[in-house]
Amino acid sequence: MGCEDEVFSLILYKQHYRDNYDGKSALPDDVFSSFGYYDGFKVEIENTTKSGSSSNFIETLYDKTHNPIKNLRGRYGVQIVGIFRTVSDENSNIKTKEFIEDYNDNLCAAVGFAQISEAYDIQADAGLNKLIEKIEQCSTKSNIMAMATFDNADLIILVKGSELYEINKIMKCVDELDEVSYMHTITGISQEYLNECQKNGRFLEEWNGKEVCLDHMVNEFNMRIATKNKSDAIAALQNIVKTKCDMMNIDEDDYIRKSIAKCKKLCIYGHHDIELTFKNAPMKFVLFSMLPESILSHDNHMFGKSFYNIESGYKYKARIVNSTENQETNETNGNASQESKIITLMDRISEELCHELAKDPVIQALYNSLNTIAQFEDFQLANDIFYLVFPAISGFLDHYLEYYSQIKVQKTNVSDTEEDKIRKDEDEKHEYVSGMVEYINSIIQHSVHTDQMFLMIPGYCGSSFGLSTKLLLFYQWMAYKVMDLLKADGNKYDILLSPEAEVKPLTKEMRFGIDKHTIIVRFGQKMLFQPQFCIILIHELAHYVGEIERKRSCRTQLCVKLTAQLMTEILFRDVRHQQTRNSGSCNVSDYRQRVCENIAEYTKSSIDKEYPEHKKEYLYASELEKILRDVVLKIISVDDGDPFFKKIFLTEDEAFETIGCGSIKSKSQKIKVIQIYCETINKIRQNCKECLFDGTMDSVISNLITTFKEIYSDVCAYNILGFEFDEFVDSFEVSENRKIAEKNVSPMQGIRQFVMNGIINEDKEYHIEALELKDTDLFEQMFSFEYVQDALIGYAKGCHLKLSSKLRDSNRRDAITKIQNAHMALKGDNIFELYEEVLKDIYSYKQNV
Repeated sequence: MGCEDEVFSLILYKQHYRDNYDGKSALPDDVFSSFGYYDGFKVEIENTTKSGSSSNFIETLYDKTHNPIKNLRGRYGVQIVGIFRTVSDENSNIKTKEFIEDYNDNLCAAVGFAQISEAYDIQADAGLNKLIEKIEQCSTKSNIMAMATFDNADLIILVKGSELYEINKIMKCVDELDEVSYMHTITGISQEYLNECQKNGRFLEEWNGKEVCLDHMVNEFNMRIATKNKSDAIAALQNIVKTKCDMMNIDEDDYIRKSIAKCKKLCIYGHHDIELTFKNAPMKFVLFSMLPESILSHDNHMFGKSFYNIESGYKYKARIVNSTENQETNETNGNASQESKIITLMDRISEELCHELAKDPVIQALYNSLNTIAQFEDFQLANDIFYLVFPAISGFLDHYLEYYSQIKVQKTNVSDTEEDKIRKDEDEKHEYVSGMVEYINSIIQHSVHTDQMFLMIPGYCGSSFGLSTKLLLFYQWMAYKVMDLLKADGNKYDILLSPEAEVKPLTKEMRFGIDKHTIIVRFGQKMLFQPQFCIILIHELAHYVGEIERKRSCRTQLCVKLTAQLMTEILFRDVRHQQTRNSGSCNVSDYRQRVCENIAEYTKSSIDKEYPEHKKEYLYASELEKILRDVVLKIISVDDGDPFFKKIFLTEDEAFETIGCGSIKSKSQKIKVIQIYCETINKIRQNCKECLFDGTMDSVISNLITTFKEIYSDVCAYNILGFEFDEFVDSFEVSENRKIAEKNVSPMQGIRQFVMNGIINEDKEYHIEALELKDTDLFEQMFSFEYVQDALIGYAKGCHLKLSSKLRDSNRRDAITKIQNAHMALKGDNIFELYEEVLKDIYSYKQNV
């Protein structure tokens, strides 16, 4: 199945409440006007030609199923579910497209959101396709098709027909299958048919070549109404019926004219306040109620005046199959329920943070969030949300509660200085809790999509986007696999993936001690549908996992050397006489080299004082950056009379000798040497002052340290995924969510691509405009120097060898193979293989939670 195959959008509509609908709130003409909560639905066939940027099925799925958003104008909310066919038999695409085209031409249609029973082994050979085949046998007329989705439902069931009874019978058959644990069904009537009836002033007895059974009886038809005033609403309904009957030329003694007067009316409390029940209603009355400007249509003139909302439903008598065997199984499972994991956490908070829970709004918010998660935990239809957040919140709270108990002990008999330090640490950890609550609530809100918001504030969509819970669980599986591959012994990592509407990848570590980590990865939700996100995700995780493979000691040595060289570039900026030394001439090149060596030597000694050789593997980047900044600050702010000045810039005699190429043979040569020295040292002083105030070296050091970290993460991703160089380049565009022309490539991106080309394509030269030496400031051109490029490639190759050695054992190779297979499935065009891979990995992830 390739990216030219069909992609479909199932769109659910809910019209907003308004005080005045002014005839502009109607749904599109090509929908099915639906019964129940939603106002309408339709299935669109999306154009999937290769003219766009998408090169594989999953990207196409995202791009095409977001097309309908452009038609929104604030009149209704939509929930869009991308659906696709996983059956790969001959002519499957043609059959699917033909089915959907005919589906949209039918008088009646239904969509079922089915959850597969946990007892059904979907991992068995061809398990999913066998189930789809069994579901589709519920109709002998090819009136049913089961579709897959990355949304919350396991399968989307589409049923078409010319009678509600016929559709109801098929859906009942599906619902009673042992393999289906639950199915939410939405049914509707073709709005195009209703519009044609309105246009002709009569009910059509045939639609698209199929008979319409107008006299077919519905056992019960009901309406629930939210009114402004009950008595006014009833009168308004009677008026609408009379006006519409006259327009449709309905006989005076017809059921429809007497419907409102004779129906059963109940006063109810809750969201709606009136319920009307019509017993043995003819199909013609159901259709009449849904005509434009009729009772159930938002464009009738009484909507917003006498009533706000009407929800309808219908019932058929049916025999409910009672399986004794299934009942016994369910009772057994019900009695074996386990203690809630979330409730256990809540009990711990109640006990160990009792005082804070009573007064601290952040702890109270955390407790409320846990209460929300607990409601998903024991509900199969929504427990994906539990699995998304539980591992991270559980590990985080274990760390936090342990830390909190230790702090209570430490607070006794401490000095003022130590108390201030503890208070700062407490504030930091408290911010961790606040951040965790924010991330969890964001995931919950967007994972439940818009339907929950519809229920809380009917008619309004409170979510700016909806997550694919299946894909998020899939990447969560991958993230934990990566952590297990790279983590050092004794370290514990928990991960929370936090997609947002659009954000550049950003990772935050919540750390307790040196071995307990909670990693939050924020990223744009579209990335879930882009295979390059595998590179981005592993890259982001690698910033916080891995020890000896980082080669910190080597990194420190290279940073010392590069800091000295780059600082020398600044100190000797615009200094003349730096030409290559000729015998007997005076120049500054040797003097410059001596100063560079002195800077490197002093920098190394400063680091050695705090981190002797055996501790350099524990010198973190943040600490290294601080030491380098302090060294630079001391050098650029030193006074001439300070002995430290001579240590870096030499005594005058040493400088004269160096500039004079080792010997001064004449008075004129000495005068020239002194003149060059004075000119040089004055320029150095000027450059020091400029550097002190513009912060150039601080920026250069920060950029240098960041680059080492980025390169290590790039190498990690490559060792696990083994991606092609072009895919690595593409990942930058995915991360930035924009096309990046070569002329717009930043120096940082340029050097990372340069280095990775050296790792992936060792024998191929690589040139990029971003690394060309230009007449710009040092920050912009620092990666253009050959000595910087050589150092970074050398470091990358060293990390590559270390990682290759670590990942060589059979257990790790097996995990890497699984990750690479998942990555290949994402990149490919075979949607059945991808869907099967996603379901398999989700199952594996849940088993380990």
